[in-house]
Amino acid sequence: MSYKALKYVKRKHKVFKKYKDTRHPACRWAANKASRELKKANFNFEKKLAENIATYTLAIVAPTTKFFILFFPLIVQPSVNAI
Repeated sequence: MSYKALKYVKRKHKVFKKYKDTRHPACRWAANKASRELKKANFNFEKKLAENIATYTLAIVAPTTKFFILFFPLIVQPSVNAI
């Protein structure tokens, strides 16, 4: 999450705490802005991850994960011997 997205999420919480109504125009504006910034931050993260997939092999895995995680490039090239 980027700093800008975090700032908008904190503002959303602050505005909701003030009005306590999700239908209030200020709450709607804050929620929409936070949602947009979170999507933008996620997109930028995925874009950077795709550019540097070789160096980010273990960057996302939490040390307490219990699942077997496969790492593969986000862009898969078509196979010649596809069935």
